Amino acid sequence: MADSKITGLVELTTPETGDIFAIVDSPGVTPVTKKITIDNLDLSLMDNTTSLFPVNSQTFYIGTTEVAINRASATLNLAGIGTLACGAITSSGALTATSYGGITEANLLDKTASVTITGAEWQFVRIGIGTGAGSTRRVIISPDDKTVDSNAANYLIGMTVDSWAADIASGVTDSGYRINVRTDAFIGDADFEGTLTELTSFATRYGINVGTGIVTRAKGLSIQRLSTTGTITNAYDVYIAAPSTGGTVTNEYCIYSANDAPSYFTGAITAASYTDNTPAYEGNALEAINNIRGTNGKIDHDSLPTFAQKEIKKSIYEDKKDEDGKEIKDEKGEIEKEYVGTEITKGRDLGAMISILTKAVQELSAEVELLKK
Repeated sequence: MADSKITGLVELTTPETGDIFAIVDSPGVTPVTKKITIDNLDLSLMDNTTSLFPVNSQTFYIGTTEVAINRASATLNLAGIGTLACGAITSSGALTATSYGGITEANLLDKTASVTITGAEWQFVRIGIGTGAGSTRRVIISPDDKTVDSNAANYLIGMTVDSWAADIASGVTDSGYRINVRTDAFIGDADFEGTLTELTSFATRYGINVGTGIVTRAKGLSIQRLSTTGTITNAYDVYIAAPSTGGTVTNEYCIYSANDAPSYFTGAITAASYTDNTPAYEGNALEAINNIRGTNGKIDHDSLPTFAQKEIKKSIYEDKKDEDGKEIKDEKGEIEKEYVGTEITKGRDLGAMISILTKAVQELSAEVELLKK
């Protein structure tokens, strides 16, 4: 073979085991040209301090501290490594992998990734979903902004928790219980010895904080029983179980309302006892009772003494319909209701009536005493 410059040699694009390099041994002392095979190439001689092996203007070091690849199109293939231990992996672009559905933003957010991580427990100090995640909160769910500029069925739901499926075979009489959302807020630390100002298991706030728009119905809590088939023996929209025993509770209330606004119930109210704080009636009770009238089995509330008259405000709702008069249903298939106004009717204050009746009995008792004399 005739002498030729290295740049004039044929390029080997598929090197294999056994191929050799030309290498100069001890170039600064007694230089001798020798050969070395790919098998015997010692990569440990390449480190980040001496940079003995720069390739294609890349900064590529394999040493005790780092591996750096400074090239936009460079690829680091770690397919043959079973476990990669490192302090951190950073990348300005996408980080992908062939397992767990690929480590990409889409697959991390997509619950239908092709491979599910089983037996793993993901723990985070704080989870932020959306924008504006506060540093003092554990889980923040901030839905995307949704601009509504037309009349349509627009819904904005921050979080939906569904646990619908329950394959309970016929004949099973006690399969445990199903709880969609459970909150536990109790002190479970023996070192708790101080004073906690407030302990709240569930708190919600609602209303309009900024803006001048109108909300037709504002609900702090909305409950709807949804059952179209099967049998529910006892249904409780709100159920308050008996408390556990032990400890000391100075003042206990099942329901406490610091709001002096009236409460309205369409259905009946049943209670084992009733505590009333209505003041005493000062007028002529017998005369007031004799003036009460009724028509067709209904009390004429205008005939009641003013002391016992109450105004009742009742919201009126009708089935919501579209422009063609068809009923509009929500995502659950239920017909939506539309607020159409408030109906004000007169009612009877039962506490006031008890005060009037008590005064009437006292007046009758006084007249009886006079008759005895």
